[in-house]
Formats: sequence, C-alpha cells, structure tokens
Amino acid sequence: MMRNIKKVLLIFALVFSISALTACSGGTFDSVQANFEDEGYHAYDYKNPIAVNFDPERPETDGLVASQIFAHVDNMTIDLIDNYSDLETFTSFNFNVYLIGYYQTVPDAVQINKSAIIIEFASQEQLEEAMAVSDSLQAYYDGKDMEYYRRDNLLLIIRTVAYEDEIIEIFNRTAE
Repeated sequence: MMRNIKKVLLIFALVFSISALTACSGGTFDSVQANFEDEGYHAYDYKNPIAVNFDPERPETDGLVASQIFAHVDNMTIDLIDNYSDLETFTSFNFNVYLIGYYQTVPDAVQINKSAIIIEFASQEQLEEAMAVSDSLQAYYDGKDMEYYRRDNLLLIIRTVAYEDEIIEIFNRTAE
C-alpha cells in the first residue's frame, strides 16, 4: 500500500513538473516544430496516460497504451519512476512529449501516415540520464546512429519507417 501511495505521489509530481516545463518551453523544439510545420506536419502535446489512468488499487492499469510509438515514452516514464527513490530527485526531472504527424488520404482511399515522437528534456544532462536509466530507450536506439535521432535536448522516435529519412532530415534541419 505504501509503495502505491509513493508511486501516486511521484506521478503527480511528474505531471506538475511536466506542466511547469511546458509553460516555459522553447528554444530547440520551437525551431524543430517550425521545420515540421513548414512541411505540412502538425505537433500535438502528448499527455502521459500513466499519470492520467493510474489507479493505486489496480496497479496493472498503469495506463500503458497499445500503440507501439507511445510505449517507448510510457516505459521510459516507468523506468524513471522506478529509478528514483525520493520525490525531490524525481520531480527535478522534466520532459515534454510531442507527437508530430502528417496525415493525408490520397486516391483509392490510401492514407499516408507519417508520424514521430519528440521528447524534449529540460537539459542535455537529463536526456543522458534518461538514456542511461531506460531499458526501453536503449532497446529502441540499439544499432541506430544517435547523431540522427538526437538534437541538443531532444530525442526523436520514428513510428513510420517508410518515411524515416524524410523525418530525420526535417528533425535535423537548421535555420537558414
């Protein structure tokens, strides 16, 4: 029971810290978002369902989503919660999550779905720490050249492999 209460407190602290970071976010993500919007993509805030759906009486309902793209984010959050034993350390860890998507229906009702997740950390140090702690992130990036998937304090997770080159190019594009 005590563990469940502690977990609930950590989750509320995470939601609060994410909200605080959202209020003052900017910089690198703003330029990356502009790059994607110039190409017709849209950015959406991802509200972590672990915090929204967590039920301390039924820990099996932690809110993991079925969508594989969000599973990396949800598992990273769980890894971070499990790694921090005290509330003060955990609440100092801030990140925002954005879904970047381009959706279009073309002739014959074929739908083009280009999407990716961008995780924005408060600092490069926190990004490094998340990479060190999260088995899910380590598995996703295993064998990948991090030069293409990391930009300052941002991490890129690509859902649609068919459009991987395009998404990586937009993500790494610098202002002209």
